[in-house]
Amino acid sequence: MELVSLAGGEGDSAVKDRGEAACLVGILSFVHVLVGVDRTAAITGLTLPQEIKQALSKFEGDLGRILRLAVCLDRGEFAEVAEVAAELSIDAKTVWGYQREAYDWVMQMG
Repeated sequence: MELVSLAGGEGDSAVKDRGEAACLVGILSFVHVLVGVDRTAAITGLTLPQEIKQALSKFEGDLGRILRLAVCLDRGEFAEVAEVAAELSIDAKTVWGYQREAYDWVMQMG
């Protein structure tokens, strides 16, 4: 999610902030699984910017579309991946490149 949100804006502080928000959305997108409730209930009571709440609960806004892209990739829903990527003006080759970079990063962590 962070890679998608940072595309083309290296060095821009607003883009960096957006990348950090995308990273936070990605992390928080699994909270509902950990606590065993639906997405909306999992973030109830958290003090979050509205854009992040909307992304997490309803897949709304740019962060919501990026989250939907990540969820669809994870589930292997490639027709929807293509649809969401088109909404974000990202081609399939770029999506795959971001996916590979993310896997590489995870592998370096262990």
